[in-house]
Amino acid sequence: MRRDLNGLRVVVTGATSGIGRELAEGLAAGGAEVLAVGRDRERLRQVAGAHPGIRALEGSLETIDQRLALRDAILEAGPVDVLINNAGTQTPVDARAPGPWAVLATEIEVNLSAPIHLSHLLLPALLDRSGRPGDAAIVNVTSGLAMAPKAASAPYCATKAGLRSYTKALRWQLRAEPILIVEALPPIVRTPMTEGRNDGAMSAQACAAEIIDGLTRGRIEIYVGKSKLLKRIMRFSPSMGERAMRGS
Repeated sequence: MRRDLNGLRVVVTGATSGIGRELAEGLAAGGAEVLAVGRDRERLRQVAGAHPGIRALEGSLETIDQRLALRDAILEAGPVDVLINNAGTQTPVDARAPGPWAVLATEIEVNLSAPIHLSHLLLPALLDRSGRPGDAAIVNVTSGLAMAPKAASAPYCATKAGLRSYTKALRWQLRAEPILIVEALPPIVRTPMTEGRNDGAMSAQACAAEIIDGLTRGRIEIYVGKSKLLKRIMRFSPSMGERAMRGS
């Protein structure tokens, strides 16, 4: 049975570009009221101008205080039905010469700490919302690399694998509650983050469309594009899947 997203209030982090922007625009086109979260004021203005159903909210995810402030701003804007933890960053790194730790510390905060923290901060509002039963959801955008990592971005792969594990555990913990805990697993997607290394990548628009379709179908795991194939390979031959992904 398809779930009606019309009228739902949806928060999308990392909404100024790539998958996040396409999610915001696609959800708004489907009738959702979208709160688009991002750091770049001008890009937020552009996203909000793309559809009357999108409202912009400037905010950062790197620190505890920033996330607390973001929680307050989100709740001040109104009730929340769906939280989509989409924001992410990826830094290719060689552990033999990793560069400044601050860069990787920010990556870990944004990719792993922030979605966990924001989920905890907004869960009471999601459970107490006055909307239709069964419409509440937390959607964590991980990656095919959460199933099988690549050599060039070990910290990124670790954060996505950690978020995948958290999502599964949270789903089990909240199994009796009226909320869906969803994981979306995109393949490599053409975004600013993957610029220069996205040969054969999926478009952000197509990726967002598959995530939205999975959400409307009530799926708790949404394998997108080539991640569907990776899922099948990992089921029958994990070693083959890991070998295929190492140099990706």
